[in-house]
Amino acid sequence: MMSLLRIAAVAATVSLVPAAFATTQSRAEKLFLASAKSKQALAKLEAEAKSGNATAEDWLGLAYQSGFSEGMPRSYRMALEWFDKAAKKGCANADFNLGQMYQVGAGVPRDFAKARHWYRLAARKGSVEAKYSLEVLSELAQ
Repeated sequence: MMSLLRIAAVAATVSLVPAAFATTQSRAEKLFLASAKSKQALAKLEAEAKSGNATAEDWLGLAYQSGFSEGMPRSYRMALEWFDKAAKKGCANADFNLGQMYQVGAGVPRDFAKARHWYRLAARKGSVEAKYSLEVLSELAQ
């Protein structure tokens, strides 16, 4: 079983990630955050995603997954579609998000093997969250 100290160390590492990227916040992320209050921002995010921007595709997937944006109902099916499009373009965040969907069974049958597959892809691309999630899945398997 993973020790509490190890969990705390990994959690501390993960919590540093957003701060490290705060200065390079993507346009897609800004549109995602603005879409909570603005249908216009959501429309811009959707337009960027439809133009093939993998980061925007990933953020649009998050919007559908959470139902976060104003006027957008939660749709795991649409989230899965947008994450898949972004993942096919090499987006590590989309790989991680697909792993989460399979780990918890959000809109798909719960499948640890598929979750592990997506987490491994994301981890190979440097995702700290995916590396942590792989450890968690290993612990669950024991």
